[in-house]
Amino acid sequence: MESRATTFVRTSSDAECEQQIINNFVDKLEQLYEIYIGLLPDFIEVAIDQIGEHLTQSLFSKRKAQLSQVLRYLKQYKKLKIFSYNGSKFDYRVIAAPLFQAFSARGELPSLLKRGAKYFSISTSKFVFGDSMNYTSPCSYSKFLKQWNVQEEKSIFPYQRYQMVEELAGATEFPDYDDFYSTLKKANVDKDLYEKCKMEFNRRKSLPDGNPEKMTSMLDWLIFYNEQDVMPYVSAMVNCFRAFYQYFQIDA
Repeated sequence: MESRATTFVRTSSDAECEQQIINNFVDKLEQLYEIYIGLLPDFIEVAIDQIGEHLTQSLFSKRKAQLSQVLRYLKQYKKLKIFSYNGSKFDYRVIAAPLFQAFSARGELPSLLKRGAKYFSISTSKFVFGDSMNYTSPCSYSKFLKQWNVQEEKSIFPYQRYQMVEELAGATEFPDYDDFYSTLKKANVDKDLYEKCKMEFNRRKSLPDGNPEKMTSMLDWLIFYNEQDVMPYVSAMVNCFRAFYQYFQIDA
């Protein structure tokens, strides 16, 4: 069975691998874009063409302004939306340089809209990178999931324990409890949750080769941890945007 999520992993800590993982990410977006365009109703393209013709024929500036506004609105449907949670403050800033390089190699010049230090929006002819925090009041990721009736998959990862991908690939045992202490939060993870996650790691490690749940290192655990983080987010976004359309007639 195909995984519900596509995960990209660096093969090493070399600088070239940073660009390669982003190139792979953009390649996947290109594939999704073709699927997305294939699902768009034909009348959108027809409307874009017809409005374009009217614009060339219209003599009234007010009429042209109205048609141009509608045309810009419709063209947004031809762009695939990519969302992250608080990505404008964190994720997009981290991947901006290799992401712009990946698009530049494809002949694209991304447009960047900043709000202070935040990357509010990144757009190309095909894609728009946005932040779902722009559709909700400021809150933690956990609260965002809760307010949209999605059960969070609790898990843990020792963010300060490893510095390189090679260390993750070489770590074949689950880290000690003390390794999960966060100097940022000035706290450790829940001890019961730690024991639960350690047991799950060891269970997966003991599975036979070829089993899709098999784990051999903390690099496998990182992939598992990230997928647990992302999939509830997808469900929350669907619920959020349905509510926007139902109560405010806004197609987010």
